[in-house]
Amino acid sequence: MAATVLVVIVLIVIAGYAAFFAVVNPEWVEVITFKFSGLPTYTQEMPVWVLPIAGMLIGAILMAIALAGSWGTMRRAAMLSRQELAAEREKSGLRAKKVSALTKQVTGLQAKMSGTEPVVADDEETPEEEQ
Repeated sequence: MAATVLVVIVLIVIAGYAAFFAVVNPEWVEVITFKFSGLPTYTQEMPVWVLPIAGMLIGAILMAIALAGSWGTMRRAAMLSRQELAAEREKSGLRAKKVSALTKQVTGLQAKMSGTEPVVADDEETPEEEQ
């Protein structure tokens, strides 16, 4: 939530600065939009304040395109890590059940050797059943 508020505040500051820049620089300039050797040069008049904003927008679009590949790679790696973690948790749960069953079996054998019978629930698995 705090990150969202911070992003909104930064965007408001940027928009305020852009508005201030537009008010301070109302003059128009002629900008070359296309120039190539041997072809006619195309120009267009636009306000000065459009140039930095257009530059920021073009830069943001190019950065988004440049980062899209690495972002996809990171998302795939995170997804694979989550799948591996889920598989390991499942294995760990099975091992814990097996250890619990073996512990109860050892307790039962110790009780048998001492002459008293332990109380064992019917729904518990023994290690032989898991293999």
